[in-house]
Order: sequence, then structure tokens, then C-alpha cells
Amino acid sequence: MPVNDNRNAAGMLEARVQKAIKNRYGDVLQTKVIERMNRELEVIKEQGTAERFLILSDALCATGAEPDEFFLRGSTGSLIVAYLLGLSSADPLDEQLPLYAEVCLGVDGERKPEMELNVDSGLLKKLADYFDAKYGREMTETKNHPDESLSMVKVYVGRTLKNDPKFFINLINGDWAENVDSFRDNEIYASMNTNDPVSRVKCYGLIQGTDTWNDNAKELLQSGIAQLEEIIAFREDVYEMMLKHGIESREAFKIMDYVGKGKAKKSGFTDGMIRTMEGAGIPEWYIGSCEKIAYLFPRSHAINMLKWCGML
Repeated sequence: MPVNDNRNAAGMLEARVQKAIKNRYGDVLQTKVIERMNRELEVIKEQGTAERFLILSDALCATGAEPDEFFLRGSTGSLIVAYLLGLSSADPLDEQLPLYAEVCLGVDGERKPEMELNVDSGLLKKLADYFDAKYGREMTETKNHPDESLSMVKVYVGRTLKNDPKFFINLINGDWAENVDSFRDNEIYASMNTNDPVSRVKCYGLIQGTDTWNDNAKELLQSGIAQLEEIIAFREDVYEMMLKHGIESREAFKIMDYVGKGKAKKSGFTDGMIRTMEGAGIPEWYIGSCEKIAYLFPRSHAINMLKWCGML
């Protein structure tokens, strides 16, 4: 594949997901499946980011990667394109755990998808060797991860791509079994009924998010002010709440992003955001909960993590 031909890459990506769609959703495809796929493909084409998906997919295929050796981190798992390519195990159209393309791509395609994998040590070496051979060792650097128990290889693929010079792939390795054990032993997990997948995913978000539980969701649940399905564990929870109350999607996305990055905690909501939420009937306790949160993960990250470790 010519790496600098975005039109060619977009066409190849479309062909691959078209080929995979019946395997995932059956011969009789619902309209929502086709519409979601086409909408994402159009945004990806306009962004010029089709190669991101193809390069990662090709690397996993070339190294013989098995699903139990990796999972896709972050919001890119929100995309049906990632699901159809086998990069993500999270079905965005799952009615219990719906995922939104906007969380990854933005409402108007203003955000480019990031490619970051959690991988086991064997696959990490295979992928590092693959990218060394394909792009040169100077493009593949071992970096320090903020979590000292993890190791990371950053592949600067974009330096060879005319249309996408800032593109890189993160490959992260660590003791995932220990991660799973710490999740099961966590106070939040132990205190909740996590027999159903929705609750289990929500629990993961409360554990991984920053300032989501103590002096926040925990008190709201214990006091009976809110039910589990109402509390905030992921970015999507905020987005859904705004949409449910009739807030327009761009403003809902803006508020979700503001909360998810901890800006509401750091600086408070803007007067305009407060007027929008109060005018739409967002409960006061919910606005207060948003203002306590320092960071929220995307729901797709939790789904992929829990599926990968056999807990979903």
C-alpha cells in the first residue's frame, strides 16, 4: 500500500470493513449498522486517518497476534470500524453498553483516533521487531510509562506518512494478571452487585477514574440520592445524561469533554454551561458530582479490558 495515498487507504479500509461486517452482524444487516459504519468511514476519509487503522491491523496480522494477547486502549474502541477490523472487542451497538463515535472522533470529526494497545510481553517483542524492520529502528523508541510497573514502545509511524505526520502507536506491556486481581479486590468491586455486565463495566470506570468514587459516587449511592445507573463512571455517562435531557449534541460533547478532563473540578463550569444544564433540568446533585471529577476514562477502554481478561 502506498503510504502517502490517502484515497487508496480509505478505499482499502472500506473494503476490509465491508468484508467483515457480515461476519460480525450476520447476513441481514440492520440500517443502524450500515449507517454507523458509513458515517465513521466518511469522517476517517475526510481526516486522512485510514492508514492508522490499516497499519495497526496489518502489524497484528503479520505478527500472528491472537485476541488474548492484546486489547485496544482508549476511545478508539468506540468505533465500529475498529470492531470490524478486530482491533476492538467492544461492539459499539450493544444495546446494554452503547458506545459513541463522537467520543473518539468528535462531533464534527475534529479529533483523530489514537492507536494504543496493551500487549503481553511476547507480542510486544514481535511488534517492535516488525516495526523496526518496516520503518527503521530510529522510528521505534522505548519510553518510560507514567506507571513504573509498565513498559512502553512508541512507534513514530507518522514520520513516513505525508498526510499524517503526527501519527504514532503506543504499545504498553505490564503484569495484567496483577491488574485483574487488584480490580477484584477493590473496595468498590467488593461492595457492589457486579453479576451483570453493565454493573461490572460501571464498577471498572469508578475504580479507574480519578475522584469518581470517594466523596462522590459512594456518598450518592449510600444516601439514596442516585442509583448506580445514574452515577458518573465514564465520559459517556455525562454525554448520555446531557442528550437525555435534550441538550444539543455539540454542547453535550463540550460538557462531557470538560468534565472528563477535570476542567469542571479545576475551574468550575462556565456560566453558559450552568445555564444550559439547569435549563434542561439536570439535577443539582449531578452538576455537583461533575465538579468533583478529575478524570474519566471512555467506556470502550473498560469493555475491552474486561473482555480481554475474561471478566465480561
